[in-house]
Amino acid sequence: MVEVRFAFIGSLEGVKCTLDGEVKVLRRRRV
Repeated sequence: MVEVRFAFIGSLEGVKCTLDGEVKVLRRRRV
């Protein structure tokens, strides 16, 4: 169970990183 939780949290962090990266790119394109 612990391993699954860490894997789930890791995936969420990865999604957040990708979303943040996309937002930064969109902001750069707008500017």
